[in-house]
Amino acid sequence: MLPDGPALIIAPAGSGKTTTLIARLGVLVDRRVAADRIGVVTFNRDAAAELAARVAGRLAPYVPGAAAIEVRTLHAMARQVLLDAGRPVRLLPDRLYLLRAARGRHGLARRRADARPCRPPRAVESGVGVLVFGAWLVLVAILEPAVHPPAGIILRHQMRGGRPMGGAGIRRAIDAASAYLREHPEEARSTDSAATARLVEGLVVRVTGPGDASITTDMVRSVGGTATAPSPGWLLRAAEASCVVTLIAMRAAVLGLALDKVEVTVDSESDDRGLLGLDETVPAGPLSGRVSVALAAAGVDPDTLEEIARWGVKHCPVCDALERTVPVLTEVSTS
Repeated sequence: MLPDGPALIIAPAGSGKTTTLIARLGVLVDRRVAADRIGVVTFNRDAAAELAARVAGRLAPYVPGAAAIEVRTLHAMARQVLLDAGRPVRLLPDRLYLLRAARGRHGLARRRADARPCRPPRAVESGVGVLVFGAWLVLVAILEPAVHPPAGIILRHQMRGGRPMGGAGIRRAIDAASAYLREHPEEARSTDSAATARLVEGLVVRVTGPGDASITTDMVRSVGGTATAPSPGWLLRAAEASCVVTLIAMRAAVLGLALDKVEVTVDSESDDRGLLGLDETVPAGPLSGRVSVALAAAGVDPDTLEEIARWGVKHCPVCDALERTVPVLTEVSTS
């Protein structure tokens, strides 16, 4: 159990960092800390958006008002500190209840730009907990002391990580992420997580990513592989199919519809001469592709289902990457 006061936690990748943090927030609210007096600060936009979605999906269903918990990046919070301190930095007005409430609580009035140098707002003097989770820095600030009754049902709910969200939970998470990005459009663009591939043996390749993400690929025997794992081409089709299913499920959840069946099949036509470099006029990738969607939902008319299916294909990042010319920078190191 974490102590009531400040805590420094160092945890490796894949150890449940986000689940632990959401549980921590649940305990704070369960101990009657007002949700609108809790702020969470992370390094990057992806982390902020994910945390906001987790709060909406895993905490809000059990904790009324949990949506009031502020989730920001370090840069966004620093920007707000400058705004509330009255520094002349040509920043647009913004809203962060955490810092504004702190300013009012400690009697810090907004200063005019030509006023004397000001002290930074003492936003978190009442209590601060800093948690360092691998690549994340999370600052949880509580603006006022709270009565600490025993933690109850909230913690038990939060520690059940891994349980899939239902349609309502997915909708709440999407609404929270969408609201955050509408308010902070400048934080919508970010660098996607990298995938690093290394040759294991023969044509067997191991691909790793953030946390414990990993996958192995191989080729068919006719080109020197051992057929012990899916080929990269099949994984591309698998990625497209799963991406479309995901977007369809997200869209249905936002519309409040329960789908009884979602099945997507992706296939393509290729010319192996391109792969083997036998003819430079032949593309190495697919010559054409097909996405076949099968949907079923009781009480939902076919036109609505077709609209959801086409929306899913249109907004699938993998489909978009395959259909649109995307600039790719190739870097080679020979050291």
